[in-house]
Parts: sequence; structure tokens; C-alpha cells
Amino acid sequence: GLPSAEVLTASRQLFSELRILFVELSASSPSATLSGQNDLLIRYAREYLAHMHLCAAELQKLLGAGGEDIVSEANTAEIRAEMRRAQWAACIWELALIMFLRRPGVLGEMLLLWWQRYWCDDKAETLLQEMLSDPSEQDVEQHPMFWPAIRMLISQGMPE
Repeated sequence: GLPSAEVLTASRQLFSELRILFVELSASSPSATLSGQNDLLIRYAREYLAHMHLCAAELQKLLGAGGEDIVSEANTAEIRAEMRRAQWAACIWELALIMFLRRPGVLGEMLLLWWQRYWCDDKAETLLQEMLSDPSEQDVEQHPMFWPAIRMLISQGMPE
């Protein structure tokens, strides 16, 4: 079927903003130095990224509103799918920005920040804090979620 009005509105708004940025980039000075061109591309790439995040946030707001008058139950799955597409697009776009435009001297640091932004869940840290603060838990290591929480924290590259 056709996309819902909410999804169409968010998609059209994102498309419109990205089109404006593309036109601005196309009209920019082609005679700039190579480093100037790279700086310009990074600026526009960050703006593209910001608009993708805004689109995902708007869709999340629709889902969070929860009112029957705002979003029908039939459209919830469609809005959630569109929000995930916008989040994935932002994730991939930022990775491409890091790898192809920014090209840092120490790639690991930027990839760690990217990893934490898109792939880490604070659930492990919260769960571990709850286990440690529970007075009834004598041996925290015996809690069934202790080791999975530790593995998640390690994979996230969390500092001490």
C-alpha cells in the first residue's frame, strides 16, 4: 500500500532539505583548493547527517506521542520502519564521512566514537549498577545477567 501521511511528510521534508543542500554544494566555488573543497564537502556532509537525525527524531516523536489521534496503530509499524531507515542512513553516512572525507590520523578513536554512538546501549551499564546496588544480591557474579553485561561493556569500549 501507499505510505502513511506521517511517513510521507517526514520523507518529503528530508528530501527537500537534502535537495537544498545539494543545490548549495553544486553552486559552490569549484576553484577552491583541494583542502578547501574537502572542508566544504565535510561541512555539507555534516549538514546532511544532521537532517537525517532530525528526520529520525521527528518520526520517533510521532511514535512517542502514542495518542490515537496522532498516529493510528496501523501506521506505527510503518513509521518505525521509516525511522530505522533514517537511522541506518545516518549511521552509514557518518561512517562514510569518517572513512572517505575526514580520514583521521588515528582512525580507531573516531571509529570508537562512531561505534558508541550507533551500536552501544546503556542497558548494560544500568543493569550492572542495579546488580551492584541490590542489597539482596550477595554474589553479583552469580546473577544471570552479570557476565552478559560485562561482555556488552567490553564490546562497547567503555572506559573504566
